Amino acid sequence: MVLVVVSAFLMSVPVQAATFKTWDDGTAFVKGRVVEHTSGCEVDGACSLIIDVNGERVALVYAEGEQPCANTEAASFVNWGKNVKKGTVVAAYGAYKKFGDAYHLDFCESRDYFILGENDPLPTVGKKPFAEF
Repeated sequence: MVLVVVSAFLMSVPVQAATFKTWDDGTAFVKGRVVEHTSGCEVDGACSLIIDVNGERVALVYAEGEQPCANTEAASFVNWGKNVKKGTVVAAYGAYKKFGDAYHLDFCESRDYFILGENDPLPTVGKKPFAEF
């Protein structure tokens, strides 16, 4: 009987499709579930959300130490415990980098870059069709 209840519960939980799309201009769009938050960047490094995208971990680096960031909107969305917490699905567009097996998106270089909640309307950036993902 417990198995029936568990399986019924699992069937009722919506599963969101994860997305990872890169472009030749060095940008990427990702959508995935937050698995970790790294804070304390004002002291020792980068603040980031770590999301799961189809089994891959992607770091969404929204602030780096004491360096000024031209895009404060990406960081302002990340209000840990209110807008974002473990399990939240986010969509993000930023400068894409891969270091070995590690994937990173950075948001400071342009005000076009964003981190949003899964139900937030996606902005238009050039001809990139974010809504299709």
